[in-house]
Amino acid sequence: MLEAVRKEPMPPPQPTPRPRLHTPDPGDQVTRRDPGWASIRKAFDAERMRVETAVGSEEPELVVVIEVAQSVDAFLDTVEKIEGLEFLFEDADDRPPDDDFHQFRKRPGADEYRRTASTSLKSTVYFVFTDAAAVRELLSMWERFKADPSVPLPRPWKQVFTRQVEDVRAWGPKDRLMRSLDEAVQAAEWEGIEQISVEIELWYRRDPEGRDEASRRVRDQTEACGGTVVNECVIEGIDYHALLVELPIGEVKSFFSENPGDLVGARQVMYLHRSTQTTVRRLDAVGESPAVTSDGPKPTGSPRIALLDGLPMANHDLLANRLIIDDPDEREQSYPARHRRHGTAMASVIIHGDLSAARDVLSRPLYVRPILEAPDRDDDPERYPTTELVCDVVHRAIVRICEGEGDAPPVAPSVRVVNISIGDPDRHLARRLSPLARLLEYLADRYDLLFVVAAGNHPQPISYEPKTGDLRTDLRRVIVDDLLDRRLLSPAESINSLTVGALNSDRSDSVVTAANRVEPVETGSPALYSAVGHGFARSVKPEVFAPGGRQIYAEGFDNGQPVRTLRPIDNVVMGPGVLVAQPGSAGSTVSAEYLRGTSPATAHVTRFASDVLDRLELLRAERGDDAVPDESLTVLTKALVVHAASWGEPMTWETDAGVSGAKRRRGLSRLRAVRGLPGGRGDQGQACGDDADGCGAADAGLPAVISR
Repeated sequence: MLEAVRKEPMPPPQPTPRPRLHTPDPGDQVTRRDPGWASIRKAFDAERMRVETAVGSEEPELVVVIEVAQSVDAFLDTVEKIEGLEFLFEDADDRPPDDDFHQFRKRPGADEYRRTASTSLKSTVYFVFTDAAAVRELLSMWERFKADPSVPLPRPWKQVFTRQVEDVRAWGPKDRLMRSLDEAVQAAEWEGIEQISVEIELWYRRDPEGRDEASRRVRDQTEACGGTVVNECVIEGIDYHALLVELPIGEVKSFFSENPGDLVGARQVMYLHRSTQTTVRRLDAVGESPAVTSDGPKPTGSPRIALLDGLPMANHDLLANRLIIDDPDEREQSYPARHRRHGTAMASVIIHGDLSAARDVLSRPLYVRPILEAPDRDDDPERYPTTELVCDVVHRAIVRICEGEGDAPPVAPSVRVVNISIGDPDRHLARRLSPLARLLEYLADRYDLLFVVAAGNHPQPISYEPKTGDLRTDLRRVIVDDLLDRRLLSPAESINSLTVGALNSDRSDSVVTAANRVEPVETGSPALYSAVGHGFARSVKPEVFAPGGRQIYAEGFDNGQPVRTLRPIDNVVMGPGVLVAQPGSAGSTVSAEYLRGTSPATAHVTRFASDVLDRLELLRAERGDDAVPDESLTVLTKALVVHAASWGEPMTWETDAGVSGAKRRRGLSRLRAVRGLPGGRGDQGQACGDDADGCGAADAGLPAVISR
């Protein structure tokens, strides 16, 4: 006989108590913050004097930087009603707590609060004071608070002075100058160039009249110092406003002097930096390039993949009748075939994969929008257009694809994945997303696109000191210690883009034979040239790694010195590397070369994403459109590509290098290798034989091969 057992109801869950913020006492705050408020007073006085001596009437404006030690939303709620204060943007920062600013938390059911050791507290908020009276009132209140912290003040500023603000200062000339500008001056002096191309990023004003006025003043200051305004771009969706200008080298050099001039000091200017460069490199060709052909089936249907890159060689045997080249800017007229290298290589990998191994070709045509231009000299690499801002170029390209320009319809509305295998070596990820990364975020959301972006290359020589007796272990330690200088290159930090790093892997069977040649990384490990590190707000970036080509190095003689140097060998006609189609000599249309970098790795992932789209389309054909709704196609593609990633044994190499567990968690232990991509060697056959196509497809819908 069964007897029912009465159970007591579960007690309701206890709510988690809200954390408490510890802040310095008012006296300590006065000591800490007074220099910052003094800088604001000095900057305001200088701006007021400039206005008083200027022709015409205007109000002095001042950009103020405030570091907030708690929720930025709570801070904005506090100050949003202050007249004359306009919010510009927020910049998240990852700062550990200190003795002055930290949080106390209490676990559910606990009796007391305890200090937390890992909670990041700081955000940086940028405001512009648009009313001189507001600035004067602010400074007056600070002086009263400094004299007597108990003095009655309006609640918003009382909160600012006493609790929420960790630091405050005026935005000044040193903040506006990027390191790339100083490097541009040095390069121009070396080459004897008299003009430097500079991108001036302005504080974005939501008022169109304010934007126009800012533009007019910066244009006047540019012309006053002998410069020329080349182009201007405003993209409201990402709060972006910039001018591309040409400035005399002497004027740019003066920016770094004690008297930098009016342009650097202009309140409308947020940043000045060298105009956007590219990471496309011109490699050496020694010997005769291998010949390749293809007899694969021709593509059908509408394009799903877009390539934003250089102009490819459309009549190459591997690319003929497989491309839809859309060139509204008519770049082809000034783009000789011998310079059509990077776009040809990326199109080759997306369509065929690594040519060292036979693979199925892309089932649909590849849409190509040229966004690079040919260089002036044969020895130089392809580059972004010198008369355009890169954000404007990319923005116009995507709008044309998805929405159309003017009254014209969209040219490729079927596109779901966009490959960007080029980056900006001058813009390493810092605290704030670059304008191009922000643009990709905006476009991905607006048009339901997946951007597949290269992490960036750091192909510089590597110096190391032999300590362990094992070359690979010594190099691993050097790379981990050098992560700050091997950060992602813009726009790889884009949050919702799929960022790709490079594995030291390819399908070439070349081996190292010369005595002074070494391959210092295991096949299948992250390549030494690949950018690594966290993304924005310490997010995981790159999300995946794919074969980028094995890199061989030449070891220099030490001459008795303790430090040795490895220099990459980049001969493109000899492996190893990813074999790609390239323009040939004397008009050859069957030439190929070996390439190494995050660019071919990114193209591999884009090719894989196309395969995922094929399989999702088959699922829709079998089960109906409701099985995979159109609005879910992009996000499912990204999820399945990343889900097909796996850890390989070489990915644990930082443990062998003696790196601490904490540093691994902050660094390279987040890396993943993509499986299902061509380029793996060694264990690949153990998964499902040499032919990966279709292996495991019935169960998972994805190839089961592991690329080491």
